[in-house]
Formats: sequence, structure tokens, C-alpha cells
Amino acid sequence: MAKNIKSSAGIFNVEFGFVSAAERASFAKNLAVMLKSGLILTDSLETVYSTTKGKMRGVVEGLYKAVSAGESFSAALERYPKIFSGYFVGAIYAGENSGTLSQNLERVAKELAKEAELMSKVRGALIYPSLILGATISLGIFMAFYILPKIIPMFQGMRMKLPWTTVLLINTSNFLKAYGWQTLLGSALLAFGCLALWRWPKTKPFTDRLIMNLPLFKNISRHLNTARFCRVLATMLSSGLNITESLLISEKTLNNWYYRQALAQVRLAVDKGGRLSTILARQKKLFPEMVVRMVAVGEQSGHLEDPLYYLAEYYEEKVDEASKNLATVVEPLMLLIIGSAVCFLALAIVTPIYNMTGNIR
Repeated sequence: MAKNIKSSAGIFNVEFGFVSAAERASFAKNLAVMLKSGLILTDSLETVYSTTKGKMRGVVEGLYKAVSAGESFSAALERYPKIFSGYFVGAIYAGENSGTLSQNLERVAKELAKEAELMSKVRGALIYPSLILGATISLGIFMAFYILPKIIPMFQGMRMKLPWTTVLLINTSNFLKAYGWQTLLGSALLAFGCLALWRWPKTKPFTDRLIMNLPLFKNISRHLNTARFCRVLATMLSSGLNITESLLISEKTLNNWYYRQALAQVRLAVDKGGRLSTILARQKKLFPEMVVRMVAVGEQSGHLEDPLYYLAEYYEEKVDEASKNLATVVEPLMLLIIGSAVCFLALAIVTPIYNMTGNIR
């Protein structure tokens, strides 16, 4: 059956691009179905390869080659850290050691599907404001380069005192006429630089703190990180990993710098024999009282996964609610900005014309 997978030179060293959570979820689900049907892992990977497209197809090829060469499946997944998170690898590692690989793959597929749905809701709340902002910028560029150059000469020929709005408009038009393309290029470079700086690991403490304290985004950030922590920890514990290993994987899965630092401290304290609920209570700014109480209940009952799954569902609903509130607040704010820009242009253009007609009378 190996002939069905084409050979690629150096496939183990290839860095693949972005693969969505939905694609990873589909891969895990399809592989689980193949394993449950009785196929061995290599045959299952080959079957999944035949139904996979795009960048994920090359990834499955690399996994097949690694497993065929004698590597464990979890070790093969670690070759693609940009695609398979520590959460994914940890669940597979636990499944290999406990003999529950297909069940763990199903669990991972379910959780990845939930993650994709959650992130889709967050992005969806920002689509409309982004479209409005883009339309405003496009309108401004059109006015600056095509409309204003035809109107400004008329105002400059008036022998009368112009209002400050018109003077500002004339100066802006003259500046853009002289340095228009330089301004556009500089703005694009500035935006690219800000984005690169935002993603730079050394600025994470600043950018993550900023997001956690912005009025419109702080609830989404805190609820999203709490939900992800609870769901990953519950999944890892259900997969058969111990609490220390589960906390380590949860720490690597979260993107927020402060949550990662907090979980590193929590993991070290738990490894020394501390209770998880007691240690989480020391991180009041990151983990709400409800999380601490529910974890304590889980520790007493001996089934920590159940309250963690409940908390994950609860805070995911909070993220959904906060996303809707974000859209509700941002939409009128964007309309206010656009209205102000239109009002300024109207005053700058109409006021001198009105004054000129008044003088003629």
C-alpha cells in the first residue's frame, strides 16, 4: 500500500504553513475512524492521505514516512510544532501508552472543533468593524487623490478669509499632492512594523497586558484563556496523563504570556505536593474564584475532569457573549468616526462656498 504515497525529498525537514484547526480536527477524526475500523496506524495514515488536500497532505505524508521508519506517532507529530500543538501531541502520547489512541484522537477532534468554533465567533465579531474601517480608509484615499485636487484650486483663488477647516483641508491636500506615495508607503511600512513588533516574543509581556486591560477586549482575553486552560487540562487528564504533565501541556498551549508564567509556577508547586485549587487561589487576577472552587470540588471527588469540562463550557459561553457585546459597542463607535469625518469634509467644502455667495449678495 505504500506505493500510494508519493515520495518527497527531505520531507521531514519541510516547514509547512498555516493549517486551520478545522483541518486538524478533520485529520484526527478521520484517523480515529480508520483505527476503529481495524486498520493499523500506517494503513490508516495512507487512507487519510488519499482524502487530504493542500498543505495537510504533505504533513500526512511526512507522518506516514516517520511512522513507517519506526518512530512513534507522537514523536512524528513533534516534527511539525507549528501545526500540532503540545496539546495534540500530549493526547497522542497518552493514547499510545494507554492503548486508547483512537479514543484520544476522537477527543482531540472534538476539542479542536470547539476551538475552531470559538475562534470563529471572536473573529466574526471583528469582521464588520474591520470592513467599516477599511471602507473609511479607502474613501479617504479616494477623496485625497481624486476629489480634493479638483476642488482646492477654487478655494485658493478666493480673496477672502477661509475657515480653519478649509485651511486644514488645503494644507493636507498640498502635502499629499507633494508626498502622497511616500505617505502611503510610510503608512504601510509603519503598519507592517507594528504588526511585526506585536508578534515579537520579547514584546509579549507588554502586548498581552495591553489586551488584558483594554475595556473592549479584556473580558474576551481572560475568558478565552480560562476556557482553553480548563478544556486542555481536562482533556489531558482524561487521556491518562498525570497532573504535572497535563499542566505542562496546558502551559504550552496558551498564548498569553501571563497565563503561561502563572501555570509554570502552578506546575512547580503541584509537583512539590501542593493542591491545585490552593495554588490557583494565589493567582486571583487570572483565575476567578469560580475556577478555584470547582477545582476544589473535583479534587475532593477524585474526578477533576468533570468540573473542568463544565468550566470550559461556561467560559466559552462567556467568550461568545463578550464577542457579541464587542460588536454591539464597536459598530456605533465606527459610525461615529465616519460621521465625524464626513461632517468635517462638509464644513470644509460648504462653508467657504456659503460665505462667498453671501458676499455676492
